[in-house]
Amino acid sequence: AQTGLAREAMLCGLLGINANRLDEILCDDLLWDSWLERFRELSDAFHYGGVVSMSTCLLDKCGARQFLLSQLDGERRLTNLLHCVELVHNQALESGSGIERLVVWLEKRICLPQEDETTLLRLESDDEAVKISTIHASKGLQYPVVFLPFAWDATSKPPDKVIFHDENQTLTLDLGSEQFQVNRQKSFAEQDAESMRLLYVAMTRAEFRCYIVWGAISQADASPLYRLIHGKTEKLFKDYSYSDILADLGKISQHAPGIVVKLIDLNEQAGSNLQPTEMGPKLVCREFKGEIRKDWHISSFSSISGGHEKQIQPKDLDISNSNTSIFQQEQSVSTGTLSIFSFPRGPEAGTCLHELFEKLDFCNISFEAIEVQAKNCLLRNGYDPLWLPVITNMTMEVVCAPLQIEDDYDFSLSQLKPGSWLTEMEFILPLKVLNSSCLKELFSGQLNPLKHTNFADLISSLRIQETRGMLLGFIDMIFEHNGRYYIIDWKSNHLGNSIEDYGQDNLSRSMTEHAYILQYHLYALALDRLLAQKIPDYDYQKHFGGIVYIFLRGVSSKFNGSGVYIDKPTVDFIKRANIFLLDAGSDG
Repeated sequence: AQTGLAREAMLCGLLGINANRLDEILCDDLLWDSWLERFRELSDAFHYGGVVSMSTCLLDKCGARQFLLSQLDGERRLTNLLHCVELVHNQALESGSGIERLVVWLEKRICLPQEDETTLLRLESDDEAVKISTIHASKGLQYPVVFLPFAWDATSKPPDKVIFHDENQTLTLDLGSEQFQVNRQKSFAEQDAESMRLLYVAMTRAEFRCYIVWGAISQADASPLYRLIHGKTEKLFKDYSYSDILADLGKISQHAPGIVVKLIDLNEQAGSNLQPTEMGPKLVCREFKGEIRKDWHISSFSSISGGHEKQIQPKDLDISNSNTSIFQQEQSVSTGTLSIFSFPRGPEAGTCLHELFEKLDFCNISFEAIEVQAKNCLLRNGYDPLWLPVITNMTMEVVCAPLQIEDDYDFSLSQLKPGSWLTEMEFILPLKVLNSSCLKELFSGQLNPLKHTNFADLISSLRIQETRGMLLGFIDMIFEHNGRYYIIDWKSNHLGNSIEDYGQDNLSRSMTEHAYILQYHLYALALDRLLAQKIPDYDYQKHFGGIVYIFLRGVSSKFNGSGVYIDKPTVDFIKRANIFLLDAGSDG
């Protein structure tokens, strides 16, 4: 939800985006959503593959490589970027740091003078050069051809400090116990296993060819490569002849045709430099003759709404008609009129409050615990610490107020059990087709004028762009209670300056005006699909609890139902949508 940081990152100079281009992207919902998806991919790439995986995604999927090479000094700039990636990658391997600590480390490296050789400016292109690297430094990297001249190195002798894992897999340091010698052998065995893993890393760095030198070298029989080639044998390695070694290698190559064994004559003179051969026939890409449907793409609520104040968003935060957050904050702080009603409005405030509830532990609700989370969220999002009592009190009201759900009138979020909730669930629904007439048909006869006011008229006025493909969205929170599953959406919209302004009539009006009713019907489809896959004998009426929209500024334990909007789409709507709106639908 850190859209501000995403906008800053897009202007960093690596992507070729200036302020004018960024403004164009922000005005185009499809483009903006595609960039947010790229940033999610960057985050996932780092989480699952580390720095190298993330940088590959940045260079290729985000277009950094293409842009840099299009500049006059492109090779120089790309070389510098790859150099920085290597330095950060090495730091991550050595320290095991997460992304936040790596950023701090990089900032320090940039600001402080560096004297070590790792920061020396590199040639723009060293494709023809020989790179000498340690095995540790090569983790995660690949090279066209790799030479391993010292794979015969023996595993180091047992160190004086005996470090090993005990039977409970706990890392243990033995400083002189009665089992010291036994534990010393365990330590050596673990070190030996690590040497075998490093050998695997070294041998798998090559893209096309890997050269390994082997022979009857002193102490080579203590190396992991010896066991890999010759296995367990009582014969001493010093008694091996070259024919014995070649025979064992030949057995391996019979099972792996890609392995070639060659005996090197040490007296043979070095040959002349390799001369490039003539290029073969010019390769030509095949011509694509298929058809790409232009109406199939990944859509979001904002893109399918076709306008409607662009209020149906993938991550719907606060609705504000003007960018007055900073002014509101300064005015409220200076006058001392601090309340949840005077808390700044707008998407930035919505981001802050959403982040707070995303990180809450509902099983450990106390004023102190909430205060810690609230303080961190305010600081991260640039809000004055003077707002801390206001936000803490608001959060306590929200988590302790009865939600008045159908099967437990007094239930509050503070009663949730461990593991019974999930936050920020991303979903992608397969769409057959979505257009205005389809929505009208789906909602026909499904709306209650008392609950949904004039939403039927709004559906008729929505300019829905016909779309096929996938529908992307995010659900703020899902929780389970008494065997039923509920959807929660946090709303920080400002409806007035008193609790009375957050009664059911005003909530229904806001839900209609901002098309949240359409939003939560689509949320219900997503959760229905998920539950149908996870719960044996799933039944919508039995297992689906309902939708809870919580308007954070208006919740009060003293006013039952204030700020809380609850509904449950009809089973008929779910059945219709699964058949006519979604691909591969079930009767839910």
